[in-house]
Amino acid sequence: MQEDLKLRDLIEILWSGKKLLILLVGASMLISAIYNYAIIEPTYEATSLVRINKPLVPNEKKVNINLKSFIEDIKTDAFVSGIIKNLNLDESKYSIRDVSSSINAEAIKDADLIKITVRGTDTNVITQLANTIAFKIAARIEVSDRSEVIVESQNRILELNDLISVSESVITEARKNLETTPEKIVTKKSLAEDPYLQSVISENSNLQNKQIGSIELINEDINPVYTNLLNKLTEESVNLAKLKEEKNVMLKKKTDNEKIIEEIQNIENGNSKVDKSIQVLSGMSAVFITPALDSLYPVSPRKVLNMALTAAAASLIGILIVFVRFYWKKTETILGN
Repeated sequence: MQEDLKLRDLIEILWSGKKLLILLVGASMLISAIYNYAIIEPTYEATSLVRINKPLVPNEKKVNINLKSFIEDIKTDAFVSGIIKNLNLDESKYSIRDVSSSINAEAIKDADLIKITVRGTDTNVITQLANTIAFKIAARIEVSDRSEVIVESQNRILELNDLISVSESVITEARKNLETTPEKIVTKKSLAEDPYLQSVISENSNLQNKQIGSIELINEDINPVYTNLLNKLTEESVNLAKLKEEKNVMLKKKTDNEKIIEEIQNIENGNSKVDKSIQVLSGMSAVFITPALDSLYPVSPRKVLNMALTAAAASLIGILIVFVRFYWKKTETILGN
């Protein structure tokens, strides 16, 4: 059929197939309603945040943290398996693959923030998953910070050991030199070697020149070499005390961080439930956790939207069927004539 259909003709065609359209749309919406409200389980979403703030200590150098490496770690089978065991989840129902696919983590650019989102049908489980993952990531950031401090402390301790060894050698050498160096320099001379002093004594005494010349003068002066050695020994002793004090500080810093790392790992392997905003210990950076709360409203399915889309699709299919049927009948009439 070559002639164009007018608007009236189109409306009449659709009106002739109104029963089919109503039936098709009604049936599809009924099926969609049963599926969305009775069959498919609603999916919920839980979101937790891990935030890394500036250093707690003023003028403390901020540790550079590669957040992407921690995000990649979340998707590993070992990490997910640990989460499942930690929460005592039924492994037949919550497999590594299913749990991993339900987790989404992203680093917020220029914000030092990790956003962890978990989707699932059980609000309690996904909330625990989101919060446990957040705690473990925060703990690992803390461990990473402290591990770097331990390495720096250990390197400084090795440097201090060398400096202390050199200082002790200098002190030992200075003490040996002091033992063989006189504190004072003693000089002896007779008055005969000093004519002026001899004449002065002759004028003020009844002694003969021969007697005066036999008088011996003893002079004691501080030995500058001894003084320099003593000053060097004192300065080096003070320097050695400072080096040892710094070494003790570094050893304590290293030991304290090792103990805290062990504490974090024990907590991480045990009960790491988080139900309120917390700061993970006190690292070089302040690591905060904002936990997820039980979701009250599902994110899918979008029931009304799904039913509307189903109705639209059914309407289009119905219109197509009506027009095909009209053209089929029209063609039959033309061929019959």
